[in-house]
Amino acid sequence: MTFRWGTVANLYIRLNELKFLQVRGTPASGKSTLASLLFNHIHKVEGKVPHWISNWPAPGTPAGTPKPEFNQYAKGWTWGDNSVVIIDEAQQTYWDGSLWDDYFKPLCNDPINRENRIIIFSSYGSPNRAMAGGTLWDVPSANRISFHETIPPPGHEPVGLFFTKDEFKDYVSRRTILHQHKFDSQLLDEIFNLTAGHVGAFEEMFRTLVAQDWYRRPQTHTFTVTDFENLNPYDLLGGLEGRSIFSRGLPKAEQLHVPGIANVFNQVLCEGKITTPTPTHPTRLPGGDLGTCFQNGWLHAVRTEDDGVTYIFATPLHRWFVEWKLFGIPQGPNFALLYTSMLEFSFRAFSRFSPTLLSKERLIDSGPPQITQSTPEAQFQHEFYRACFDLSKGQVITFPEFGTAKGRADFYIPSMKWGIELLRNGDRLEEHVCRFNSTGKYGKTLPLTDYIILDCRFSKPIKTHPRLLKMYHVVFTYSNQPGLNRLWTFEILDNNLNLMPGMQGALTSSN
Repeated sequence: MTFRWGTVANLYIRLNELKFLQVRGTPASGKSTLASLLFNHIHKVEGKVPHWISNWPAPGTPAGTPKPEFNQYAKGWTWGDNSVVIIDEAQQTYWDGSLWDDYFKPLCNDPINRENRIIIFSSYGSPNRAMAGGTLWDVPSANRISFHETIPPPGHEPVGLFFTKDEFKDYVSRRTILHQHKFDSQLLDEIFNLTAGHVGAFEEMFRTLVAQDWYRRPQTHTFTVTDFENLNPYDLLGGLEGRSIFSRGLPKAEQLHVPGIANVFNQVLCEGKITTPTPTHPTRLPGGDLGTCFQNGWLHAVRTEDDGVTYIFATPLHRWFVEWKLFGIPQGPNFALLYTSMLEFSFRAFSRFSPTLLSKERLIDSGPPQITQSTPEAQFQHEFYRACFDLSKGQVITFPEFGTAKGRADFYIPSMKWGIELLRNGDRLEEHVCRFNSTGKYGKTLPLTDYIILDCRFSKPIKTHPRLLKMYHVVFTYSNQPGLNRLWTFEILDNNLNLMPGMQGALTSSN
């Protein structure tokens, strides 16, 4: 077991100062475990056993019963007794105005003159002051703990529900199930990045990996990123789906067939998030299908700089899973991809690039940690994904590009069985081409009718590649000469640097 000494100690310090804390997270993100670790820490430090409330009754359950009393569940509790109350599954309390107004609010509003301490762990709740997310009043930002914390309250260390990198390393060192073989440090780094420190996600990832046939190789073998990339995505994601812990935070297949829910996920996949404007007055929960996704823990809510609310996937692994589950769902009886040529499809996708988004930083993809698009490689990749998603009505899926943290690079169009690789300045060109042959990464695991390699760059290449018949250069140019309109243009060249007929275009501000 990983005891998370630093996180627990810092959480305890903050609870002592602020007196009331709310820890929010999606299902299987480690809330109950962190609550238990805090319970044990307080018992050890103070010599007293904290009050533990594992659930709160629904109103009128059973029928005709009076409202629950706080000291009925925290037996012996009184004001001023310097006790600690830990409430798990605290989203069950959101209906109880008396509990929130008579017990939680006094601690929140006057922590200096109060001695009691209460910490609640809930599956959804206040992402900001304006959208209370089910709570009865607005929990102040200093009193909220979520996945990661980049800017803690003054005088405090960062505290988050998700594991830090050091805690993840400690977990790996303590797990005997991982001692049969050695995992390469780069592979461990990428598993941490893919799961963002979500304990339920990386625990089930390791369980799925050790169940694979390749894990039964001689114990002298060190497993690397290449081993991981050579796994069939269907086997990997199918193994994760069958794991009870990780699947708690995932929608089921029948739920993804609900058009409204599928539309919510499609928007988050395409844009990286759904952002709602700042309400003119406090509201409780988002309505409709977005509310369904939020309350079930399939999406997580975070604040925006203007105090709005952004809904994202809990981790890149959650996003990847939903993307792969969604692609097989019909997009309507009349849907069919309009293009029979991958090059034409790619040209239309590049034509939809936003010149503004290609030129500036922006927040993209799911977090946490949230990813700020800044490098040219990420700009190309995320814009290409957005455009392909739009052109194909969501019928595009991706693969984690291990070895970099720069964005999506591998694309698959299931309806056409097309594989598309996006590169930047010929990066690892030969390696990427080999992925599509019969013994390569994708040739072994996916049905392919054709593939294409697209090398994106800001200047025309010099070297030709006569042997790489499936490779094309996409050259973007920004015109900034006096007297000329300032705009982005692009052209597609073949492997011998010849301009492909009809493959020139300009990016307009309307994209």
